[in-house]
Amino acid sequence: MSAKVQRIEAIGAVCGKLKTRKAAAKRYKITGTGKVLTRRPGKQHINEKKSSKKLSQLGKLKQVDHGDLIKVKRCLPNASIK
Repeated sequence: MSAKVQRIEAIGAVCGKLKTRKAAAKRYKITGTGKVLTRRPGKQHINEKKSSKKLSQLGKLKQVDHGDLIKVKRCLPNASIK
């Protein structure tokens, strides 16, 4: 009976590591203050009809919305996101 207890304790002590989803890690950048930045959509193709001002604006990074931030935290468990 004591052997079963020891065995269960040994199995329970081993926990899996929290792993980063690499696809999310490539899409998001975490700043030193803990903000999460991402690229703006709409600059990959069909740019001929867009003005140079619009293309310049699309090139800048934007901060991730609060609703999406919860999902990003789940995908990047080891990041220091605030």
